[in-house]
Amino acid sequence: MADLEDGSTETDAFPDVPLSGAELARVLDERLAEVPGWHSPDDPVRLGFAMTAPHALALDAFGRFAERNPNNVGVHTRFGDGVRGTRRLEREAVLALAGLLHADAADGYLTGGANEGTLAGLRAGRNALRAAGAGRVVVLASALTHHSVAKAAEILDLELRPCPAGPSWLLEAEAVDAALDALAEETGPGARTGVVVVSTAGYYNTGLVDPVDAISAVLARRAAAGGNLSVFHHVDAAHGGMILPFTAPEVPFDFRNPYVHSVVLDPHKSGLMPYSCGVFLCRKGLLGHGAVPAPMSGFVDETISGSRSGAMAAALWSLVFGLAADGYREVFRACLGVRDRLADAIRAADPDAVVLPSPGNTVVVAGFSHGEGRLPAELAERYRLVG
Repeated sequence: MADLEDGSTETDAFPDVPLSGAELARVLDERLAEVPGWHSPDDPVRLGFAMTAPHALALDAFGRFAERNPNNVGVHTRFGDGVRGTRRLEREAVLALAGLLHADAADGYLTGGANEGTLAGLRAGRNALRAAGAGRVVVLASALTHHSVAKAAEILDLELRPCPAGPSWLLEAEAVDAALDALAEETGPGARTGVVVVSTAGYYNTGLVDPVDAISAVLARRAAAGGNLSVFHHVDAAHGGMILPFTAPEVPFDFRNPYVHSVVLDPHKSGLMPYSCGVFLCRKGLLGHGAVPAPMSGFVDETISGSRSGAMAAALWSLVFGLAADGYREVFRACLGVRDRLADAIRAADPDAVVLPSPGNTVVVAGFSHGEGRLPAELAERYRLVG
């Protein structure tokens, strides 16, 4: 498996003879030793990376169901679906999370992460806007939006129009309004432009939350006034959606806003789940805009990935109902305490630093007064920090 000069890698011959049990164990032990642990003083602290040690409840549930290898293909939040086994567990977990985000009725399913969930949201939005008569569909998002938005736009062949981030580092409602004005002016007589607006509830590197309610109010006002634009609003809550309901429930980033159509969560970031687990949620009726008949299996598939792990659904269910709100509040209160102690330590070490703990989120942004505001390289590497 030698690396070539052009960066490619030669292939290996597929083995004819199996390794012995002892040799298998030796190789796996060596590779395991190369993976950072959680409690050894010799392993790096994942201070700058949005992940958590999986909870024992989730690992136990996953292990119990994985041997039977259940396939949760399809969506199980429709009436009459999801009545048995891991599909019932997925249905109950997804609908509980939708309730946490103040949805009266919702559809949704487990994804491989927020990248897939954002792709699902933009796909549903594109198709819904086209069904409403839009000949052109544009994605409108902050320049600081996670790269998964640009990736989804590229996959779906949609134009991405970034809004520059202002002093707040947020996608402000005024910027959205101005961008929509520009798109309306570009739309010719008798034509209609569809706009998928993407808000963020917890930017990856700042933890900050867009004013989703103010953006939704702009969309509602423009819809009531008519015009040549149709809009769909997707919220990327990968980094805040599993935290804010327990730490800052007053932050209205979710389905409390009539002009929020879909939301993606990432339980493998802050929900104590193992990789890969995201959750896509949308209002009832919108999943039909991504429906593809699967006649060989006898159902309609509205997901991106098709086959999905039922064992992962069991793991998520075990945390939603095994920890519940009380358990998550306790976890995140401790995380916010660590965040605040870190902020205090930075201020003590560098009194002139600019330190911005994210309201309700487990992130500290710091600009240092020396070295052009950056940490020494060895600290950045040790704690997985990205400037």
